[in-house]
Amino acid sequence: MTANEWLKKNNIDLSKYHGNVGDYEGNICIETDDGWIFWNAEGKWEKVTV
Repeated sequence: MTANEWLKKNNIDLSKYHGNVGDYEGNICIETDDGWIFWNAEGKWEKVTV
């Protein structure tokens, strides 16, 4: 699953969050000093543009 797929599926707008946003399936978006990183349940990560 990609970050965009996950964000749309869960109706998440990262501009309204700070810190970490995740689910019980092991997918998580982590806020860093440089923006957001999405780490999916399969261990693959990608940088997210908000």
